[in-house]
Amino acid sequence: MIRSTATSAEAAPAYASKQEHAQAWEALARDIARQLPASETPPATTTRQAAGQLTIIGSGIEAMGFSVGDEALLNAADKVFYCVADPATTVWLKHLRPDALDLYVLYDDNKVRYHTYMQMSEAMLHPVRQGENVVAVFYGHPGIFVLSTHRAIAIARREGYRAVMRAGICALDCLCADLGIDPCHPGLQTHEATDMLVRDRVPDTSLHVVLWQVGLIGEMGFRREGYLNENFSILVQYLQQHYGDDYSITHYIASRYPGVAPVVEHFPLSALHDPQVQVRFTGISTFYIAPKVSRPSNREMAIRLGLLKDHEILKTPTNPQREVDRYGPRELAAIRQFESFKVPLDYHWQESTPASHFILALKNDIGLRQRFADDPGGTVDSDVFPGLSGREKRLLATGDPGAMQIAAKGVFAKDSNNKAFLLQMLRSKRLAGEVRKACLACDKGTGSQHLEEVARFQGWQFDAGSLAQDIVLLNRHDSLPWTGVYFSAAAQRLIVIIGDLGKPEQCLLYVDGQPVCQARYEKGILKWTAASGNPHNGFLRTDLGPGRKRRLIGSIWGEQDNLPAEHALIANELHPGGLTPVHLVGAHRNQLGDCLQIAVRDQQVVAQLNGRPLGAGLSISGWSLCVGDARFDLQALGAPPQLGQLYQRQAPLADEYWGSYVLRNQLADSPAVVLNWSEQGLTVNSQAVGEIRFADSRLSWSGGPAMAASGTLELLWDPITLDVVLFGSIGLPANGKVNCIGARLGARRLPAVNPWSDQGLSAQAWEWLYRLCAAANKEGGGLMLWQKWQKYACSTAVMNRQLHAVLR
Repeated sequence: MIRSTATSAEAAPAYASKQEHAQAWEALARDIARQLPASETPPATTTRQAAGQLTIIGSGIEAMGFSVGDEALLNAADKVFYCVADPATTVWLKHLRPDALDLYVLYDDNKVRYHTYMQMSEAMLHPVRQGENVVAVFYGHPGIFVLSTHRAIAIARREGYRAVMRAGICALDCLCADLGIDPCHPGLQTHEATDMLVRDRVPDTSLHVVLWQVGLIGEMGFRREGYLNENFSILVQYLQQHYGDDYSITHYIASRYPGVAPVVEHFPLSALHDPQVQVRFTGISTFYIAPKVSRPSNREMAIRLGLLKDHEILKTPTNPQREVDRYGPRELAAIRQFESFKVPLDYHWQESTPASHFILALKNDIGLRQRFADDPGGTVDSDVFPGLSGREKRLLATGDPGAMQIAAKGVFAKDSNNKAFLLQMLRSKRLAGEVRKACLACDKGTGSQHLEEVARFQGWQFDAGSLAQDIVLLNRHDSLPWTGVYFSAAAQRLIVIIGDLGKPEQCLLYVDGQPVCQARYEKGILKWTAASGNPHNGFLRTDLGPGRKRRLIGSIWGEQDNLPAEHALIANELHPGGLTPVHLVGAHRNQLGDCLQIAVRDQQVVAQLNGRPLGAGLSISGWSLCVGDARFDLQALGAPPQLGQLYQRQAPLADEYWGSYVLRNQLADSPAVVLNWSEQGLTVNSQAVGEIRFADSRLSWSGGPAMAASGTLELLWDPITLDVVLFGSIGLPANGKVNCIGARLGARRLPAVNPWSDQGLSAQAWEWLYRLCAAANKEGGGLMLWQKWQKYACSTAVMNRQLHAVLR
């Protein structure tokens, strides 16, 4: 609330006299004239000036319509200028700042308004260039129908000074409130009345139309006694061409004083030719014209935007304006819901938090605000603003509006283990499975409470009260939960993301099978540039779409392209699936002695039953292998043997995995290790090892060379390349055990079957995906893409869907 400096006329403190004000203005004018700027526009500077700043604020339409914090700005200023419309605000300003200079002195009946505006701008800029802090007050919104403010801001910024314009209440804001119109429905069009006539602009009769400055048609000068407006009938005739002779318009002038009603008068257009009516319109008059016709919707666009399905009927509106005051079936249905209303569980009750008080302090403390703009991290330090928790400091120091809002809400008033827990869950399929099971067992009404009970029993460390917001933050600031494969059928783009590279903003990124250099993920945006050596630029927002499924929304465009709409895309995540036919490679027997043999031959998975080839087209349904019409029920992994027709997997044979492998470990400067495994044994970098063991798809050895003296590796079949990949650890003398991954080498071609064709993955995109993984296998130990994709598809679904459903 603005502080009052006077309670009555008698108690009002003295302020500058008319003579003192005139002397100050004339001295300033002479000083400006002695330091005329160059006639040519100087180049912009990239150096921030150490001193001198300009802040322009609005006083609103009604008297004293300032914003909270504006009085502090005025008190802190070295120089104050003002251009306000009502005497009461002028008096308040002159009491607060007797040295304030009125910009209205620059208007003159014998001066064109453009000259006045140039002089206003220069008057504000002059003390800024002297290193002073200048605040200027303009009535209404300082940037609406004001040239001088925009000019002053632009020049100050170009010259390296800090310059800010703060929004105020304008006449359009008042008009919407007083006349009860909503600009969003059906839409709003505004014109300066003279400009509309001169440029033959056509008013859209299906929208709200607002015409400014109808009381000075064709006037370029200034008259203190008011405008004659002799061209007004030209405007009326123009409107009659578009609306008809007698369409009703509203004459509007916002109220400038408390307790005084605005001017709201309705006239048919034909009545506006009457001179006795015309005298009612002044330099602050505005016309509002209500929509006359309804514009039908574009069916094709509605379908394209997903707002309408092909079989649905598109309704044409019968009224150009929305009926906001009716009690129809939809409205009554909404009101009846009060009978069973309860406050939603996910409603956030706002506590008084230290972070919110910090933001309020930024509003009122000019010095603190300036310091925060220059050094957010230092400003939230306890020595500057005590009382903030560590988590609040980290969120506020980002300067990100979303993070600051979360801090102010208070869900992070104290530090928690949530991020560590979420990252652990994302990386562990076992933990993700346990959390999913716990979530599915939760009641709708007491889900969060039950989850906390399970957490205490399991030893999980998290704070359920802030977990939902922590999920939002993790998705926004870390690339790891976006690891996966995404495809846009419309744009024919394949995007592969692999996060978890040690820094949340880093990731491996591939577009159409090709690596992207220096991609960064920050504040929910994945971006890269052609300047970094890429064939294109990219700007993709991460999003949880329908069903909270992951997707990417944005554009990828070539180095020489602009950013046209045709490069826009939506890439939805593909689900990797679970068990696939290639995971069943090996022999399976049932208790009746039948042998089902599954192998990879000629880049496709094939099956034989008792040595007899079965048809092509293998698929998995639950724990059954389907080959054409035949179905073979398999024993679930880890289940005890059972009598009957169930096929139990036999121990894999080593010869299924023989070949040459390239391994790379987690040490950045370590060279690759090459394994050769055959019936003659195992060599590491061409040196035989002392002892080798193989059991349950696990290979281990000891007595090897220094580059891999020992090792334990898990061998897996890859559904993308239909070949073997591996992970595990190798022993190095200097470093002990280090983790590694690897892949089998060999000449391969594109597998015959596209496993994700049922999800819309095109043949071209399938080839991109295969060649990406095949090249990685050959060049440096592979990516283990499917395994990472599958893990994070499952664990992010638990986080974004099951946990979200319980915590909401």
